Amino acid sequence: MSESLRKLTADTQISTIENALINNYIGPSCNVLSSPTGTEAQAWMMEQFKGLMPNEYRFVITGPTQSGKSTLLSMGVSIFYQKLQLTGENSNYLFFPLNWRLQQIYLDDVVKLYSLFINTTLKMLRNARMELIPIIFPLKQWFLSLITQQVFQPLPPQVIHYTTFPHDAITELGKSIHNKWSNRDGFRDFLHEIVNFPDRFAKAFGFISAVYIYDHFDNCGYEISPPEHFQNDNLVNASTPVVLSDLICESIETNPFLIASQNDTDFFSLFSIEDYRQ
Repeated sequence: MSESLRKLTADTQISTIENALINNYIGPSCNVLSSPTGTEAQAWMMEQFKGLMPNEYRFVITGPTQSGKSTLLSMGVSIFYQKLQLTGENSNYLFFPLNWRLQQIYLDDVVKLYSLFINTTLKMLRNARMELIPIIFPLKQWFLSLITQQVFQPLPPQVIHYTTFPHDAITELGKSIHNKWSNRDGFRDFLHEIVNFPDRFAKAFGFISAVYIYDHFDNCGYEISPPEHFQNDNLVNASTPVVLSDLICESIETNPFLIASQNDTDFFSLFSIEDYRQ
């Protein structure tokens, strides 16, 4: 039954990737996939991917609102993942999908931002490493506790007893997060830990890298001021705000990524009336 099980696993994994996109509202707002336009768009995207190595998948889709960016992004992610499956490379990359429009209201809440990155990363690990499903929940609780406990806690017993788990690498990652949070002058460093978490976590588990899938990236162009936890008049960097999108761009610099971001400059340049130009 091994061949049937392999096919079932592959089908489950691509389905989980597509569900993750749908849960993030990354996809077409109407059914275009079976239309001539959808067929043409898929063919065009496959042409862009032709001959590329996985680490060369670095695409930014831009355009005005309602121009089809999310539709093209979802097509690109599905095609990319299926190509990885066909070449046996899907076990080397951990996908990380996020729609920044859904998270915009929480961007100045550092604790929620941290939880968002932890939860999303572990959901995608569950898809890529199904044998780890029994310990995903205690592992998530441990990561979330790193910024609530004053003393660094060891890995949960369920995780420690799991023989195929990278205990040392994950412990070091956890210590780094805990130390950055504990440093009252380390606001920027802690945010840096957050946005780099998917890739560092992926590498700890033997993946080559994380693959970043960001929709409505323009919505994270936001300057975050340090929360009360990092505020102290005697600290040098305590009151220095951080531009989140700058940190994110740094974090994906060496990774595969597919990003959609609104850019209306070309669209508005078509208007002859100066007042309507962006």
